[in-house]
Amino acid sequence: MKKFKGFTLIELVMSMGILSILIGVMTTLFGQIIDTSLDSQSTSGIDQDGKFVIARLAYDMQRASEIVIPATPSATTSASLTIKINPIDYTYALDGSGNLQLTNDLGVNSLNSNATQVSDLSFQRLGVGNRTDTVQVKFRLTSKIKQTKGIETKSFQTTLGLQ
Repeated sequence: MKKFKGFTLIELVMSMGILSILIGVMTTLFGQIIDTSLDSQSTSGIDQDGKFVIARLAYDMQRASEIVIPATPSATTSASLTIKINPIDYTYALDGSGNLQLTNDLGVNSLNSNATQVSDLSFQRLGVGNRTDTVQVKFRLTSKIKQTKGIETKSFQTTLGLQ
């Protein structure tokens, strides 16, 4: 009797079935890793941009000699903030694309990254119009990275004063 070398049809079908199951599991696992990565990028991008914006505002407010806009302490809010550092005006405002921009004598710089969008920006001057003035800052950051659970947003609020 001759022995034939090779695989039987049953062995081939079983190995293809096992391979299909492995590919299915790996595809699902890879998809979950991608979703987790996007969620993480979105959340960390919002947190980093929010912390940077607040840190930059705090740094400039410590160096400022005067708050120009909003001009008077009141219950009304302004969509922009202008402070004077030495003889130079520093203006914080939104552009038309949802970027928070700082404009000074050196030019215009965006303070948030390309992965986030700023909205609901408001500045409210508190105090009596002297050296102890403070400004309440509010803004919302929205991630541009699509997530499985929806769009990531976070609101920020702080009060900064002249030093």
